[in-house]
Amino acid sequence: MSYRVFPMSGLTILLLVLLRVAIGWHFFNEGRDHYFDKKWSSQGFLKIAVGPFAGQAKSTLPQHHHWDKLLGTAFKKETDKSGEVVDQYEVANRWHNDLPVSDPPRKEAADRLKKLKEENKKAQEEFADQLKKFSVPINEAGEKEEVVEIDLTLLANEHPLYTNPIYGNWAKMVRDDWQALVSEAERHYSYSEAQKLQAKLQLTRHLDFLYGKLEALEKDLYEYRAELRRYEKMLADPSTREVPYEKDRLAAKKKELAGKPAPWINDLLGVEDWLRESLNTIAGKEAVSKNPLPEPVPTYKKIDPIVIWLLMIGGGCMIVGLFTRLAAFALGTFLLSVVLLQPFWSPDAVAKTYFEWVEVLACYMLATTGIGRYAGLDYFINGLLGGKPAPEIEKTERTVVTKKA
Repeated sequence: MSYRVFPMSGLTILLLVLLRVAIGWHFFNEGRDHYFDKKWSSQGFLKIAVGPFAGQAKSTLPQHHHWDKLLGTAFKKETDKSGEVVDQYEVANRWHNDLPVSDPPRKEAADRLKKLKEENKKAQEEFADQLKKFSVPINEAGEKEEVVEIDLTLLANEHPLYTNPIYGNWAKMVRDDWQALVSEAERHYSYSEAQKLQAKLQLTRHLDFLYGKLEALEKDLYEYRAELRRYEKMLADPSTREVPYEKDRLAAKKKELAGKPAPWINDLLGVEDWLRESLNTIAGKEAVSKNPLPEPVPTYKKIDPIVIWLLMIGGGCMIVGLFTRLAAFALGTFLLSVVLLQPFWSPDAVAKTYFEWVEVLACYMLATTGIGRYAGLDYFINGLLGGKPAPEIEKTERTVVTKKA
């Protein structure tokens, strides 16, 4: 198979070299800024991802016990076990405002908790007796801690912490995950029977502390989920997409709602950090120093350093014209993955990505030209590997026409 290589004009080559350097500098500069900015992460961008790959992008973020599915979502209608359709918003509104139907819902919850404590009274007394028997020291000074009242009802599904229509499902997931964390600590540190009892005590204490925090946040969480419900209704209305200022307002609202839960999550999950510290304290300093309980690392934190180095190395290669085809293709594919998370055709897109699409196409175009062989290190690499020489620069002749006197 034969093909013809067409020569390029000097001006064409100059412009392609300048384009290569400019795009390389843009990527390199972005990577360098991210490297020196210790607070930078892709978390904020991934949170507002839309489009066909939004699900995969958000799966790299911390799940926070499935916050987005169980608590950071709008009130919806669902079908209960009897097949009846239940409007979550109506149930939550009745609970939040304590609106009576037969009995006020908060009174029902208080009565249920009272009954639950009576049923668990014997088990709690037995557990307290076991703690007194072992007298396990857990503080750093090695002093014995006074056994306090333990509330085993916090482990039961009927507890108001888990039946609350605003945050109950999420609290139940937290409880299950914390129980798994305690079990992991028991296996990791090979807890004795006494330490297992102490770990169970710490679990109930932290659940009680979480309960108090969620009660204090109940009003904010109710209003947040109701606001999400209003936003989804506006988004579903076709008329809002036809008015430019409405589209901008919806985009701004989505961005605002996406950032709202961050301080709540940090506050609530601070209790989890405290629980992890308590489990380490039970194991003792020596056990922790030898082999600490591993902490989960979100996937995006593993990917962020790769992105930074891709930007700096790829951009640097483009600037000096080294492995230009590969660098241009890699950077173009990376940028394509970014813009697909905010596609300009999506009504939910927060950012406008028209210019980024142009840069994607420019990267792919440069990947097909071999422009690194002009004013770039690829000229020497190509020679060492015995590659084809770069196309010659087209020479144009000028013809001067003179008039006879």
